[in-house]
Amino acid sequence: MRTRSNLESANGKPKPDNKKVEHDFLAVGIGASAGGKRAGELLRGTEKHFRTLFELGPVAMFSCDLAGVVQDYNRRAAEIWGREPKRGDPSEKYCGSFNLYHPDGRLLPHDESPIVEVLRAGVAVGGVEVFIERPDGTRVPVIVNFEPLIDEHGAVTGAITSFLDITERKHAEETLRASEELNTAIISSLSAQIAVLDGDGNITAVNQAWREFAKENNGKVDRTGIGINYLQICRNSAGRFAENASEAMTGIAAVLTGKLPFFSLEYPCHSPNVRRWFLLNVTPLRNERGGGVVSHQNITERKRAEEELRESEEFKRSIIDSSPDCIKVLDLDGNLLSMEAGQELLCIDDI
Repeated sequence: MRTRSNLESANGKPKPDNKKVEHDFLAVGIGASAGGKRAGELLRGTEKHFRTLFELGPVAMFSCDLAGVVQDYNRRAAEIWGREPKRGDPSEKYCGSFNLYHPDGRLLPHDESPIVEVLRAGVAVGGVEVFIERPDGTRVPVIVNFEPLIDEHGAVTGAITSFLDITERKHAEETLRASEELNTAIISSLSAQIAVLDGDGNITAVNQAWREFAKENNGKVDRTGIGINYLQICRNSAGRFAENASEAMTGIAAVLTGKLPFFSLEYPCHSPNVRRWFLLNVTPLRNERGGGVVSHQNITERKRAEEELRESEEFKRSIIDSSPDCIKVLDLDGNLLSMEAGQELLCIDDI
């Protein structure tokens, strides 16, 4: 009689190989153990990577728990603080700096820092500008961002704060502001009415003489001031001087577009009581954004002197033309400069 194989069960199905099952179980266990080891190594490598970024990154960072106690910080934070607070010390709360100040110089107590509200409400706050005071009294301007730490249940467990030293930016802003103040002082000291235009003809700056002229001539500063398009002002001009305004607009536009290196125009600007003349000069701004400088110089005195001279010459000519005498003009050495014959006399030089 045929007997069942030891590898067959009573129902005829193959009988499980206990040794193989044990072997496979061990293999899975060993594989799982090896995988866990690799996962642990990978996790440790990732943590090391982020720790390196945390320590060596250019942005200062620190973390605190829900109570606001500083738990950790990187090298850059300690450099800006000028100190190394003890991690986990209950007296080191909300920030590791010696003192904090508002941009206007007012003291900002640590327990009034925006991080307090971040820990309470769990809402991020960014772009806060403050000054950090070091133990030696120096102050560093920084931009701060606060981010809450929230666990898998949605509960706030702490916060991460990052801040960036903006000393160079502040110095650049101060230099620019000083330069703008100097430029404003220079153009305000000039007697000519001056306006600075952008590439489209919009007024970006005016001097005091420009504003005063507008007020004295029944003009509204808001219609001829910053933000107004000067080409449009010329375009809308009407009356006796509309032709001059059109010529000025064409010349200004030509300078702004680079078609002309310079434009100048003398024009009358008479009021009901005063006869006046002005000289318009337009020069381009030598920068990437383009634009130009428009100046109006009062040349009334010069024009009056020219008129008086012309009238004097015309008067002298009328006398000469109507005189019956021969009129000679000599220099100091007796050299003849000019001679006008009278209507009735023939002038003969002395022999």
